[in-house]
Amino acid sequence: SILISVILPNAPWRPVLAVGEVVRSDSLSQGSLSAVRFVEISDTDRERIIHFTFNKQRQELSRRAEEEHL
Repeated sequence: SILISVILPNAPWRPVLAVGEVVRSDSLSQGSLSAVRFVEISDTDRERIIHFTFNKQRQELSRRAEEEHL
């Protein structure tokens, strides 16, 4: 298990704290990339991550739509 502390760039400034386990790890030319499964996380922090992720997806879809109209 690993202890995870993440600062999301949206308010409030309070780290997301969780316990996770590495489920995949890949070596890259510039480091490594790992996938982590949350084992323990509060409902509040889970909701913060979901909200942040959905907002990023919306931003990306909007950016792609703008590029298609150029």
